[in-house]
Amino acid sequence: MSSRFIFSTSFVAIILFFHPFPSIAETITVGHGAGYDYQTITEALVATSSGDTIMVADGEYTVSTGETFPLVMKQGILLKRENNSILPKIDASGSGKRVITCENIAKESGTGIEGFYIIGGEAKGYSSDGYGGGIYL
Repeated sequence: MSSRFIFSTSFVAIILFFHPFPSIAETITVGHGAGYDYQTITEALVATSSGDTIMVADGEYTVSTGETFPLVMKQGILLKRENNSILPKIDASGSGKRVITCENIAKESGTGIEGFYIIGGEAKGYSSDGYGGGIYL
């Protein structure tokens, strides 16, 4: 009887060890100053997984505040403003690049960008058509 119990316990342990656990969606905060998870949208995008939401505080997000352009969206990430009455500004002026790139993202993935003032992007050098200086899809 005892060998039967040992086999059962070992089998359960193997299943738990090799079974992938689903990731839990997180809300990540971005803002200038203390109390935020990240100081830049760039850092937050690197740290996210599909299903996460990035809440961006009021302010300007530029090269001088540490952003690296273009911001590269990941599939299943929701990028939105923290305060519904104020639009945070994402400004790629001086970078010579697009503001946001959303390439190879499925329509049904839940990826979204909500409530931003997006300026200063350039599409030069990316494609012959010159489109997509603000957001390239």
